[in-house]
Amino acid sequence: MPSIASDVGNALGSAADAAATGPLSVVSVIGSIVSKAMDFIPDPAAKLALQSHAMDLQAQAAAEELDAATKQVTAAAASTNGDTSLWKVRAFFCTSITGVIIFNLVGSPLLHALWHLDMSPVPLPTNLLAVFGIIMVGLTAVPQGMAVIRDIMSLPGASSLSFMGAKIGNNS
Repeated sequence: MPSIASDVGNALGSAADAAATGPLSVVSVIGSIVSKAMDFIPDPAAKLALQSHAMDLQAQAAAEELDAATKQVTAAAASTNGDTSLWKVRAFFCTSITGVIIFNLVGSPLLHALWHLDMSPVPLPTNLLAVFGIIMVGLTAVPQGMAVIRDIMSLPGASSLSFMGAKIGNNS
């Protein structure tokens, strides 16, 4: 028959294993420890109090992890603000894609009309055009668009919005 000390040791060992097995967070470690500790508490009120406290700790740990991730992203963004080489690459990419689009829409038909040269337009993958659009727009329209969609979805009754073939709506 296993002793309480060995059960506690196994519980702590499994929590340490959970923390050491990869990119797990403090939240999962707290959950692992609490799930093992629940076996030792016979009182339902005490179990409920422990679960409530564990959920508070998990929420606090998740908020701290989110804050740390936000600080890392902010620091990475701040480090690229003065990077002139990044702006040169971005400008070259945007200028190149703009040149290809102008050639496809103006140059290729003009060569065909004037000199009867069969120049097919340069194919651009959809993903490349999406990256180009995101860089050119700078994601300025996305927050406003999401706010409009959220407003439409929160309206009472059946509301919908059709944009570029995509239908968004609610049926409340």
